[in-house]
Amino acid sequence: MVEYNKPTHTMIEYLADNMRQQDVNELHAAHEQPILQVLIDSIEMSEKADMVFIDGDLVGVIGLREMDGFSIPWFLGTNFVNKHRKVFMRESKKIIDAMPNKLLNMVHADNKVSIKWLKALGFTLNEPLSCGRHGELFHQFHRGFKNV
Repeated sequence: MVEYNKPTHTMIEYLADNMRQQDVNELHAAHEQPILQVLIDSIEMSEKADMVFIDGDLVGVIGLREMDGFSIPWFLGTNFVNKHRKVFMRESKKIIDAMPNKLLNMVHADNKVSIKWLKALGFTLNEPLSCGRHGELFHQFHRGFKNV
């Protein structure tokens, strides 16, 4: 069973302490703040953010930030994503398909798991650009744009 809950501080702390390593690495490449603070800020800046539970396991948080003319989708997960891979993929597709047409964000070039997931959801990835804190490479990913 899949549940979506409004994030509580306890849930956010649990996620920060149990985040998948590839997501931790991506956040460190993009932000100077501690993981917990990045999570809190991301949730607060998003018009929509939900903790995703599958069969009682916290698999992650999904958010959407509205910008002028496009939206920024994001997800940060725990290793429970692997345990619930099929259900997670099916739910991800439903959620993304229900989002606004124009979606745009960045993914760390070394985050191969997330890149594979994004491609399976129909996102297009551009060539990597050096834009991390220390010049790390990130791909811009998008859906609903003709040219970005």
